[in-house]
Amino acid sequence: IQCMTSDLNFPVEIVVAPTVRESDGLAMSSRNKYLIGDLRTQAVALSQADSSGASVSPMLLLNAARPVLELGREAEATATIERAIAEATRLDDQVVHLQALLLLAGAERQRGDLDRATALFDAAERQLRERLPPDHAAFTSLLVQRAVVATVRGRLDEARALTDRALARVQGTSPGGDLLGAIHQ
Repeated sequence: IQCMTSDLNFPVEIVVAPTVRESDGLAMSSRNKYLIGDLRTQAVALSQADSSGASVSPMLLLNAARPVLELGREAEATATIERAIAEATRLDDQVVHLQALLLLAGAERQRGDLDRATALFDAAERQLRERLPPDHAAFTSLLVQRAVVATVRGRLDEARALTDRALARVQGTSPGGDLLGAIHQ
């Protein structure tokens, strides 16, 4: 932050001070005060692992990143998701690695980096194809995610085609498929 303010010639002085913590060890902040229940427990566990240098469960990291992403704090969520990917890779946890890739792709889409989101969706799809049968529901979800990216890019015909493919897959595999088809028409 000091470098940034200096580089941008902001007329401010940055005063570095130690982090003030709550009794449970979580940093006092305007954001952390809204954490309750399981989210606070997860945040405390992450904080303790960070300060001790210990390994953190990649699933715990993912679970912590999701609400942060939903709050619109994409950069913060992305850093946590990337840490989850690193931990999942280190532990060879392919399921969490794949979930993290998909969540990271969504975060990049929210941040507006559609090329990176597409590349991450491609990587996730390659992993899915290696592990799952072609009619697995995960591919339908991926089609929907790709439709959202196409929509954001303004490629509405492509988005419609992807959505139609996703609905066709659901109609073919779901007991309520004909109802979805009727609603879509």
